[in-house]
Amino acid sequence: MACSVGKITIQTSGRFCVLSPDQKDITPKSKKAQGLLALLVTEKNYTRTRLALRERLWSDRPPDQGQVSLRQELSHIKRHFGTFSDVIVADR
Repeated sequence: MACSVGKITIQTSGRFCVLSPDQKDITPKSKKAQGLLALLVTEKNYTRTRLALRERLWSDRPPDQGQVSLRQELSHIKRHFGTFSDVIVADR
């Protein structure tokens, strides 16, 4: 399955990859970042709560630590996407 989110395309079937409009591979290296993006694009309206993401990806950690890890991973993805960082909208 490939999903176009604004300016980028995210492929979730086969090898996970994120492509810019000019087909440059901008896939984050971190498996957690890839999992986070996959969870977002497979949800209706591309939206999940922070609690749902934290429980799915960091259930082995205390809630406070999981929240910090989620915040760091979102920040990492936005930095990695550079000019395409606006496809990730995170609110509190």
